[in-house]
Amino acid sequence: MQLPFGKLGQDTATNIIGTGINGLLGLAFYVIAARFLGDFDFGLFTVAVGFLILTTDIFDFGTNQGILKFVPKAIKENNENEQKETLKIAFTYKLIIGLLITIFGIFLSQAIAEIIFKQAQLADILLVALIGTLGILLLSFVVSTLQAYQKFVKSIMVNLISNAVRLLLAILLLFIGVKSVTSITAVFILAPFVATIIGWKFISVNFLSAKSDLANAKDFFKFNRWVALGFIFAAIQANLGSFMLLRLTDAGQAGIFAAASKLMSFFPQIVGAISITFAPKYSDNVDLSLAKSFFKKTAIISSLAAVGILAILPFADLIIKVFFGEEFLGAVSVLQISTLQTSFLFLSIPATTAILYLWGKSNIYAIIAILQTLVVFGLNALLIPDLGAIGASVSFLVATVLVFVLATAYAVVKLK
Repeated sequence: MQLPFGKLGQDTATNIIGTGINGLLGLAFYVIAARFLGDFDFGLFTVAVGFLILTTDIFDFGTNQGILKFVPKAIKENNENEQKETLKIAFTYKLIIGLLITIFGIFLSQAIAEIIFKQAQLADILLVALIGTLGILLLSFVVSTLQAYQKFVKSIMVNLISNAVRLLLAILLLFIGVKSVTSITAVFILAPFVATIIGWKFISVNFLSAKSDLANAKDFFKFNRWVALGFIFAAIQANLGSFMLLRLTDAGQAGIFAAASKLMSFFPQIVGAISITFAPKYSDNVDLSLAKSFFKKTAIISSLAAVGILAILPFADLIIKVFFGEEFLGAVSVLQISTLQTSFLFLSIPATTAILYLWGKSNIYAIIAILQTLVVFGLNALLIPDLGAIGASVSFLVATVLVFVLATAYAVVKLK
C-alpha cells in the first residue's frame, strides 16, 4: 500500500515506527533504573549520563550532520571518492576524539564532580560514564552512515540492538540483586559498543582506503563548525535542568525532573527520526517549488504529532504512578509542562530542518541554539531555587517556544 506523500511518507513511517520501538526500549531501561535506584540515586545517574551525552555532542563537532549533508550530495553527483572521503574524515575524527576523552575522563572525573557539581559522590559514576564516549561516537557514525545512504531499516536495527542490550542487562542486574548506580551506568555505556560491533557489518569499510583531500576536509569542518556550535548549545540547554537542579537543590529534585524528562525523551527521538528522514531529501533539492512542497508535507506531519501528544496531559498522574511509583509523584506537573514543550518541538521540525539541510544555514541554527541556551540558563537561575524541577521544565518550555517562533519566521520569509 502506498502511504501518503509517497516515498517521503514511507521513509517517515519507517523511521517513526522503528524509533518508536527503540524509544520504548530506552524508556523501559530508565523506568527500571529509576525504580531500583530511587529518586536520589536516579538523579545522580541521569546527571552522569547527561554529562556523557553532552561531552560527546560537544566534541563530536557536528560530524553526524556533516555526513548527512555531504554524503547524499556526493551520491547525487555520483562522486564515490567524495563519499568515502567524507566517511573517512568523520570516522578518523570520532576515533581520535573518543580515545582522548576517555583518557582525560579517567583523570578528571573527581575534579568535575567536586568543582562543577559540588557532589563528590558523583566522581566514580562520572568515571564509568566517560569511558563510554568512544562507544557512543562510533555508534553514531554507523547510524549516520546508514541514514545518509537512506538505509533507514538497518540504521533503526543498530539503535534497537543498543537499547535492547541495555534493557536486558538492566533486567539481569535487577534479577541478581545488583542495585548500584555504578553498575547501571556500566550497563548504559556497554550497549553502544556491542551495537557498533554488530552494526559495522551493515556498512562497507572501503572508505578507509579513500584518498585524502585537504580542501574537502576544510569544507566538511567549515559546515560542521556552525552545526557543532548549534548542537553544543542545544546539548547544553537540554542538560541544564538536571545539572542546575543538582547544584542548586539536590539529587532528589534532579531525579524528579529526570523521571518526567525520560518519559518524554521518547518523543524527541521521534522528532529526530522525522528530521533525519527529511535531511537527505532536502540535501538533494534546491528548487524553490520543490522545497515548498517538502516544507508543507513536513508541516502537516509535524502538526499532527504536535496535537496528538497533548493527549498525555489529563493522564499525567496515572502515567507517573504506573511507570515510577508513588516516590516520583512530584514529577506529575513536570510531565505536563514537558508535554507542552514537546508539542512545540514537533512544530519546529519543518523550519529547523530546512534551515540546516535545505539552505545550509548552520550559522542561523547555531544562533538560535545559543539564544535558547541563554534563555534556559537565565530562567533556571531565577526559577529553580524556588520551584525546583517545575522551574526547570518551565524554562525549557519557554526556550522551545522561542525556537519555534524564530525558526518558523525565518523559514517563512525564505520560502516567499
